[in-house]
Amino acid sequence: MKLADLLNYDEIIIQCHDNPDADAIASGFALWEFLDSRGKHPHLVYGGDRPISKPDVKLMCDLCRIHLNYLPEFRKSRRAPKAPELLITVDCQPGNSNVAALEAKQTAVIDHHKVFDPARQTPLWEIRDYNACCTIVWDLLREAGCASLTRELSTALYFGLYMDTVYFQDLSHPVDLEMKNALEFDRTIFDQLKSSNLSLDDLIICGQALSNPHYSAEYRFAVAEAPSCDPNLLGVISDMMMGVQSVDVCISYCLLPKYAKISVRSHEPNIPADQLAEWVSRDIGEYGGRGESVAGGKLFRKELEQYCRNDCWDGLSGAAGRLIYSRITSYYEALLRLGVGEFRSEEKGGTENLFELLARRAELGEPQSQYRLGTLYAQGREVPQDWTRAAALYAQAAEGGNAAAQHSLGLCYAYGRGVNRDWAQAFRLYAQAAEQNYAAAQKELGVCYAKGRGVSQDWRLAAVWYRRAAENGNAQAQYNLAQRYYRGEGVEQSLTLAASWFGKAARQGYGWAQYRLGKCYARGDGVSQDWKEAFYWYEQAAEQGVQEARARLIDCLENGRPGVPRDPARAAYWRGLRQKP
Repeated sequence: MKLADLLNYDEIIIQCHDNPDADAIASGFALWEFLDSRGKHPHLVYGGDRPISKPDVKLMCDLCRIHLNYLPEFRKSRRAPKAPELLITVDCQPGNSNVAALEAKQTAVIDHHKVFDPARQTPLWEIRDYNACCTIVWDLLREAGCASLTRELSTALYFGLYMDTVYFQDLSHPVDLEMKNALEFDRTIFDQLKSSNLSLDDLIICGQALSNPHYSAEYRFAVAEAPSCDPNLLGVISDMMMGVQSVDVCISYCLLPKYAKISVRSHEPNIPADQLAEWVSRDIGEYGGRGESVAGGKLFRKELEQYCRNDCWDGLSGAAGRLIYSRITSYYEALLRLGVGEFRSEEKGGTENLFELLARRAELGEPQSQYRLGTLYAQGREVPQDWTRAAALYAQAAEGGNAAAQHSLGLCYAYGRGVNRDWAQAFRLYAQAAEQNYAAAQKELGVCYAKGRGVSQDWRLAAVWYRRAAENGNAQAQYNLAQRYYRGEGVEQSLTLAASWFGKAARQGYGWAQYRLGKCYARGDGVSQDWKEAFYWYEQAAEQGVQEARARLIDCLENGRPGVPRDPARAAYWRGLRQKP
């Protein structure tokens, strides 16, 4: 779709999702300015249970002069067309539960979420997998030749991107980065908006929600109940919880007149936020979201009341929290069993199986689900092992840009699993994943350069990629980089750096690194000679089955070393273990 296509219509309504955030409003405002400058005089509207109350959003509308109409009030005015020629929804899609229904002769959509209902899709739908919807509109404006934007619009777009990427922390798409760097925004207004995220009442609500969250130490997730509030505030609460070191996944929620609104966040790669939102809301609500890190949903009040009828001893809101907690737990348990786990609905008598969920979402073209389903086939969990099917699913996910799938498909080509062995293909796939900062692929890329697999042998580049993986915490890469420093291969020889990297890998439990670190302490290579430390690391490695470490451990115990007394009984114990096949 091009913006010029929208100029074929006269009566136009631009609709944000209910309870709109800064991204939705900025997206609508950008369209409004484009159409208004071309004599179309569109209306910008939004719905929801209440008018917007979040301070930063209200201030953005005031300072950027955004003419935003609350739909229940707009419908009463004489300006409102009953059925406009064109309805444009931004940051949402018709049929979503977070979009008030509006009649129109034609509908256009600009959104950065996955297509909700493919049957509704028309040539006037523009869906792009950007970090923020406002970036899509900015890109469309650029494609339309709109080189100069007003200061107010640039500021609104910048703030919309800032908020929708969690203060630029989740900013990753090249076009979003390009917009961020290109916008000439008003720094004074932006600073005002940044410092107006909460009102005093909002702060009190956040404090109440965060004062007693339900936390799972086993699975590192938290659930926080908030009093009835602006749903946008739930995102703030969830973001606060994600700042806690021991929380990888969280859901905040509040009970509203018609439903309980949930806000989902995840930093755990194996727990995509939108899949968790779907799991929690199944049978009793609906969900939406941007994918792995951010999602939301609704649990309909009528269904909640029916489902929780035997657990409302402290009210429906408390019962909803316990249900959310139990469903998150069941998701983790099902995931750990790789699809074996089921959740049985008391009302409907059906079962929900994680394998079926992944299969359905893989069919819809979701790369993360394609990758995880491929892993089930590769491991033979819940289905017979099928490397051909696994490789095919990895290929689909890899095409969609999933770094883990690119790495896994690379391994398939490296070892001839489900595909013909092809080191050049393996190298290409490792490189794609490595450029996305996927540590395991960076390590494999280093191995390819070290051994000349699919590429000319090059110790310098091997060390470069080992270092990148090592700095990302990959223990085997840390060990391989230590070896390069020890031998001076691709880097200047340094026993000190070698011992340092052996130590990093050893402290992660990598057996061969523990053995080599022990040798460093025994010889004084890069560290002060210390036989007690050497003995400690030999024992750590020996317990992991490293035979060379067991041999040196036995030697220490039989002959003694400074700080390590002789112990023939322990030596005999380890000698007996070493002789076992």
